[in-house]
Amino acid sequence: MRAEAEPLDVAVVGGGAAGLYCAWRAAEAGRRTAVFEATDRIGGRLWTARPDAASSARAELGGIAVIGTHALVRGVTDELGLAREPLPGGDPADLLYLRGRRFRAAQWGEPDAVPYNLLGSERGSSPEELFASAVGRVVTDPASLSPRQWDDAKRGTDVEGRPLSELGLWNLLRRLLSPDAFRLIADAGGIRPEFQNWNAAEALVDLSQGWAPGARYERLRDGFDALPRALAERVRAAGGEVSLGHRLEAVEAAEVGGGPALRLSFAPEGEGGHVVVARRLVLALPQAGLQDVALRTPLAAEPAFDDDVRAVEAVPLFHLLLAYEESWWERLGIETGRSSTDLPIQTCFYLGDGLAMVGYSSADAIAYWDAYLDSLPVPEAPRPTAPPPEMLAEVTRQLIELHGAEVPDPRWARLMDWRSKLYGGASHRWRVGARSWETIPRMRRPLRSLPIHVCGEAWSGLQGWTEGAFRSAERVARDELGIDPPAWMSADAYLGP
Repeated sequence: MRAEAEPLDVAVVGGGAAGLYCAWRAAEAGRRTAVFEATDRIGGRLWTARPDAASSARAELGGIAVIGTHALVRGVTDELGLAREPLPGGDPADLLYLRGRRFRAAQWGEPDAVPYNLLGSERGSSPEELFASAVGRVVTDPASLSPRQWDDAKRGTDVEGRPLSELGLWNLLRRLLSPDAFRLIADAGGIRPEFQNWNAAEALVDLSQGWAPGARYERLRDGFDALPRALAERVRAAGGEVSLGHRLEAVEAAEVGGGPALRLSFAPEGEGGHVVVARRLVLALPQAGLQDVALRTPLAAEPAFDDDVRAVEAVPLFHLLLAYEESWWERLGIETGRSSTDLPIQTCFYLGDGLAMVGYSSADAIAYWDAYLDSLPVPEAPRPTAPPPEMLAEVTRQLIELHGAEVPDPRWARLMDWRSKLYGGASHRWRVGARSWETIPRMRRPLRSLPIHVCGEAWSGLQGWTEGAFRSAERVARDELGIDPPAWMSADAYLGP
């Protein structure tokens, strides 16, 4: 078994956005740093697909957007020289196919066009407008709140005598909207992937991000996985290491120079064991990966840690990317945006260059598609694969029904189902009753006696976003590793609890 001759200052387990960010900050602060990733690639849930090398077309199998209020992601991409560009938004010509009726997004203001039995005050509103009106009855002037003010609101808001965090999003909205208004949001709202019955206090913060002044949506010009690649390059440039195929097998207490440390045993692919001693260990992992690793660490003996890990749940989303010889939707007058339906495909995003994405499915539709996917083995780590032919044929049939027009067969298709053993899902949500502002600080140092730290999107106040991963990692860098804020970061950047 191979052992490192000199202890590391910081060992980071997990080569996704949070782990690479934390390692970058540590390495540039002069700490002897190494990243250990169990799979054969870095980037975690940032994964850009390209149908062919000759085309400039690309689309995301994981994270997609940056919002103008995401100060850390914007600061990091500027520092790394990664160009951003506007993410194309909605098109008035986008289609809605609901309850057997087809109409255009421009017709939301025509009550008779929308086949839902809405109350008088609800008629003529889009799903997003219905949701905003409901939020405004709970939180005063939500569009004006800063991230810090939103965090104060979710801690201090009660609804009929109950803390907002003790209500599910569905339970809250059922009190504020008519049954058909609730159903319309569920069937066609742009928030659909997040429209689950998760912690209402956290949900309102997440789903209202796009309302703030300057909150435009952007994407990375070269694809979102350019971000982790650039971070890894900066880690190496600062003297750090990034190792792939290193599965963490055990963590034991150790001592270096009279102070506490940790002995980490890895099982690299194709070679013998690898032992590393580190003064600090950062576990930058999603819930499923953390639960697996924790069983082989001192964390397994800490009941409070298990309770904190179970305060979140994984969200089972998938992306299905389709490449066509041409952008056939343009013949229908559609250029960008998305069309929505109550059929199981739910949404068709038009990405340009002949690329479309469907199947960004919420949990209720996952059960439908599982009839096609259940025969496939659950992988250790997710991989984009060609969808089963029967599934692809059903997707095309539903696209034809949604658009009311012929849809050609795609020339290329890739499915990414994030429900693997290491990830569990595409993102995470706080469970009803969880108090994230109490759990997040505990995760940064779950054992006071040992220098083990946890960070990542799952353990943040902005789950499902790279910004949440960076905020969590920056708090570990500052509060636990004692690293000063970087020069590129705004002095008033908000990092959450």
